[in-house]
Order: sequence, then C-alpha cells, then structure tokens
Amino acid sequence: MMTPPIKKISNKPTFYQINLPEKTEKIYLDINLKTGYADEDEKMFGVGHLIEHYLMCLLFEKKDGKNLSTNAQVGLGSTNYSLISTNKKILKEIKTFLDSVLKPNFNEAGLFNREKKVIENELRTKLNFNHRKVFDLILKKRFENKCYYSRDFSEQIKNIRNKKITHIQEYYNQFFNNQNIVFTLSGYKLDKKMVEKIFDIVKDYKISSENRTKTKQQICNYSKFCVVKSSKIQLNNDVLLVVSFPLFKNTEIDQKEKIIINMIEKFLSYSDLSFAKKIRNIGIYSSDFDWFSWKEAGLVIFSITVPEQKLYNFIEIFNNSICELKNGLIDQKELNYAKKKAIQNTKNAFKNNINRLNWITHDLLTLGKVVLPKEDVRDIKNIDRKSIANIIKKLFVLEKANIIFVGKKLENIKTEEIKKAFKF
Repeated sequence: MMTPPIKKISNKPTFYQINLPEKTEKIYLDINLKTGYADEDEKMFGVGHLIEHYLMCLLFEKKDGKNLSTNAQVGLGSTNYSLISTNKKILKEIKTFLDSVLKPNFNEAGLFNREKKVIENELRTKLNFNHRKVFDLILKKRFENKCYYSRDFSEQIKNIRNKKITHIQEYYNQFFNNQNIVFTLSGYKLDKKMVEKIFDIVKDYKISSENRTKTKQQICNYSKFCVVKSSKIQLNNDVLLVVSFPLFKNTEIDQKEKIIINMIEKFLSYSDLSFAKKIRNIGIYSSDFDWFSWKEAGLVIFSITVPEQKLYNFIEIFNNSICELKNGLIDQKELNYAKKKAIQNTKNAFKNNINRLNWITHDLLTLGKVVLPKEDVRDIKNIDRKSIANIIKKLFVLEKANIIFVGKKLENIKTEEIKKAFKF
C-alpha cells in the first residue's frame, strides 16, 4: 500500500507528518509561522529578523545547542525554524531545540545588542548585491504608496537600531500562537511510535491559543505605465531590461491560473522553445520570468540582459511573442512539448525530499491544504491555447507595465521612443 505524502496528526497544535520519498536518515522538525516581513507594521518591521537571530543564538550559546543542526529564516509571508536531526538523535535533541524557540527567556540583553549590530552588517552586505538593488527598485516603482512589500533593507536597518529587548518579546507574544504556527515532522518511513513521542513532547509546550496575529490590512496601489532608467546600479556594459506587471494576490488566484502562469514562464524562458531561439539569434543568451503572489499583492517580472545595439530588435521579438500568446497562435507542437516537460518536472519534484518538503509546507501555509501532483498534472493536461491567451490578456496589459532599464550608459535610450516601441 502506497504511503500518503502527508498525514495530519493534530489540530491543536497544528501538526503534520510529511512522508519523504527518498531513503534518508535525516528527520526535519519545522516550526512554521504563517507570517513574515509583510505582516510587520511600521513599528515592528525587522523585529522578526531580530528575534530569529536572538532565538538561534540563545540555542547555540545558552541552551547547549552548539552541536545541533538548525536553520531559521524570515520571508515576506512566512517564517521557519528548523531542526535537522536523525532517527537516532532526534529524541535527544528535540527538547533543546523547542526550549529555545517555544520557551525562550528575554533577559539576554548583551546577546540581543550584539545581534542588532550583526544584523545591520548582514543587511548592509546584502544591499551591496546588485540583484538585491534591482529587486528593491522593481518593488519601489511597482507600488504607488508605501506598501509593506516594497520596504527595503535600509528601512529595516533604521527601524531595528532603536529596538529594545522588550520589543522582541512583544513580537513573540503577537506572532507565536497556535493560530499562526504549523508544525511539520518529515522523514522517510517514520516509525509510528517515534512520531507519537515527538508529538507528545511538542504538545506539552504551552503555546498561546489567543490569536493576536492581527496585522493591518495592506492597500497596495499599483503604479501605472512608466519607463524608468537607473544608472546608479553598476552592471556591465549591456542593459538590463525589466518589464513588470501587477498580479492577482493569493486570495484571488486559483490553482489552474497558477499552472497556466507557470506555462507562460516556460514559453518566455525555456531555452528549447521558439522565443529563446529567436533572442539567441540576435546574440542574447537567456531571459528570466518570475512571479509572486502574496496576501495583499502580486507581480510578474520579466527580465533580460540586452546589448544596447540589439535593444529594439529584442523589443520587436517580445511584442510579437506576447501578441502570439494573446491571440492563441502558439505552435501546437511547442505547446504539447511544454506540457510534457511540465508534467515530467511536476512528478520529479515530488519525488525529491527537499522539493516535496518545500512544496507541502508552502501549500499548508498559503492554502491551508496540499495540492498533490496528480491535481497539477490534470490541470496541465487541460491547458490549451485559449486558456493561455485568457491569462496573458489579464496579465500583460501595456497600460499597467513598468519598464525599467538598468546600466552604466543609458543616455541613448530615449523614454518617448521606448513608449512607442512597446506594442502588445
């Protein structure tokens, strides 16, 4: 009998068992929060990062956890604390890990003040990376108002400088509760008795049942059509061109639409499809297509590095390709090939331990349920030219596009000419 990929152990606390497909001694115990940076108001922005550092340093330096293998990270819409152990070690290690995350003390002022400085250095280092600068620029231009999704690391640095240790306790009390935490225990053919013991240990921790995770609803107003040029970010002699569009937030997008957007990504980035071949013919190596759907906003980002002398050649190819997609003129052989590859990739992803773990965790935190590969495969098989055309028409609206150029020398790129060149 085939082992189901996921099993719900408890509603309070919310606890799932994830069955991994590949044989491994590793066992992962994850404490997942359904909230991240974008759920932090102006007062609390960056405090989740502070508490992540504080709890992990508490574990390593004060709780005798220096020999444990752990990981922690705060994202835009979720937070994760992870213990990576083995069948033989986990029952010995779990309490040390849980004590630090679920039963911390907030009296280590020296450790807290040190980590504030460490985080500032970490963020300044990241601000030096060009890809980070470009992404921050895209977000700043995409939203008209001060949306929580467009805040950057420099704002986080300013905010945490004046924070006291009482602020991380306040943050902890707000976000660490049973309504906001999802536990997952992941491993290969986990022993039933061991799972029961681990769950018994977890449920003995007194986690608040009061839902204090009430954040101010964001109203993120998208900017209208604009052309932006930035020479401040130093790249090579080519031009980085970014075209972004608003996307539905995750409460407005269904699974079928996600599958179709992923298919559009393939048509605009796969090296063995016609779009990639056309840009290669004018000396361009590749293109990138990314999309993000959050609680209160979303966006699509297409980016490509173009030799300046080939810019208008590329824009013509881009225009024609988008128009073909909009008008349902995709070559049927290419569509069949892309669908076949998508089905293969979907099945393969779920056969990999880390991919399955990330897939299931993402779905639990964002959807509250897990969409299995067979459902994705069914939706992929149903994709046709018309369904792609319908989504492209909704997404690739020229009047809502942000067109951004990044490079050393942009004086030859004329805004009015660019406005006329893009036609889709």
